[in-house]
Amino acid sequence: MNEKPQLDSEYNWIIHTCMNAFNVYLTMLHFTFYDTVNMQPNATLAEVLSYPLFMMVVDLLVYSILQ
Repeated sequence: MNEKPQLDSEYNWIIHTCMNAFNVYLTMLHFTFYDTVNMQPNATLAEVLSYPLFMMVVDLLVYSILQ
């Protein structure tokens, strides 16, 4: 019932390349915005932690969808 449709092995490398590129993109966004928030001198703890926690949830969501 929960069988995933199998992709043709010929196209498998394209899927993996796109997934890796998307993961790199998410990581770049993560570091860019996290550094921007941390550079604010009056940032509260909630502001500093909100973006990394949000990105962690997004990463987990993307990971669970792609598995």
